[in-house]
Amino acid sequence: IKGDRATVSLLKTLLSGFFTAIRWALIGVSLICFAYVPLQYVAAESSPQPWYINVFLLVIAVVSWMIARILKIAAAEMDRLEDRNYLLGIFASVTSVISIVLAIIAVVKG
Repeated sequence: IKGDRATVSLLKTLLSGFFTAIRWALIGVSLICFAYVPLQYVAAESSPQPWYINVFLLVIAVVSWMIARILKIAAAEMDRLEDRNYLLGIFASVTSVISIVLAIIAVVKG
């Protein structure tokens, strides 16, 4: 077997899938934050939040939507990426970010 086409395509698929999963999670956060602001006035059992919390939720919704758009572009770029060293660098940075998040969760959970 010559070359490393299977490994490169597997890394591309994993990175593209990771970016897509994070993108959909951020779209969900954005939709929940956008929907919460008007729905709190409709729901009979809840009292409306102060205005600054509504503004904060809308800022979170816009920022998460923008990051989701950036991740959509990044996932599309992973499919067209040809530089193997760059691909390995991105994979290493993504796995290190995942390990940092898991370490922080382990320390906080205790």
